[in-house]
Amino acid sequence: MVTPAHARYQRPSTLKALRPTREHDICLLLCSSDSDDADSLSARQTELQTMLGGRIVTPVHLTSHRFEVCNDEVLWAFVDNLGLVLANIHPFPIVATGFVPMYSDFREFNLLKWRIEINPALRLFVERMEQALEAAELQCLYPPGWVSTLVTALEDIPPTMLDFLLSKVSFPHYLFTVDQVIFSRVKGPDTFEEITRISLIQ
Repeated sequence: MVTPAHARYQRPSTLKALRPTREHDICLLLCSSDSDDADSLSARQTELQTMLGGRIVTPVHLTSHRFEVCNDEVLWAFVDNLGLVLANIHPFPIVATGFVPMYSDFREFNLLKWRIEINPALRLFVERMEQALEAAELQCLYPPGWVSTLVTALEDIPPTMLDFLLSKVSFPHYLFTVDQVIFSRVKGPDTFEEITRISLIQ
């Protein structure tokens, strides 16, 4: 269901310079394979859904990069070379510091996102991936040095008294530990194709 214009939340200023998502974009999703993390996130999302409505997003992830590829041969060559790129990058935590409601032009509804802190491990991961994308001559759609700090909790949330309802949630709090990277291809506003997964060394 498309969210009416009068009920849309604003797009954060930090995201306005980014090219909107399109079909065939490749996204790098940082997420956890740990069942305890999954259970804890589900409980948090269910609590938020009870307050706000909307739909729970799974798997919970941070989109660290989005880029274009001309063909699958180039993509798989890039994937095959990531072993060296990710060497010495170990699993690292994602910690939420607040909420950001926003409207998605591509998906045409409101989202509720967690804002996360930028830690040294996340910054190192982003730097390594930027270097790898540049070496592979792949066009990253995020500006150089830019670190994504938003993780979707709920989608298609209705307009409501967010400040009042969300004031009941305390921050900071732990979300999950990144231990794998998922390559995902955008097929449409509600359709994504998982291409492959890479685990970080414990």
